[in-house]
Amino acid sequence: MNDSVGLAAHRFAALIAPVIDRVFLAAMQAALRYHRADAHAAAGHTSASIVELPDGAQRRAIELETDRRAAGPYATLTPPQRLEFLADLAALPG
Repeated sequence: MNDSVGLAAHRFAALIAPVIDRVFLAAMQAALRYHRADAHAAAGHTSASIVELPDGAQRRAIELETDRRAAGPYATLTPPQRLEFLADLAALPG
């Protein structure tokens, strides 16, 4: 590979890296949403019914188990990815 091609490849990689990170985080967000919904379903709830469940021992127990089941995928994120992912979640409406 000649120097100009190498430089162009390096510039392209620098340009595309943020896009790849955003695509990765979007895919991860979708996977985590489904994973959490599956954990709620295992407890016999839908996303709507878990929201309607009043605070109390039953809901706390379900949420703790859901958090435990959903924690694994979060562990794959690097600290910067985790912060960006949390910022993206915080920016969602509702």
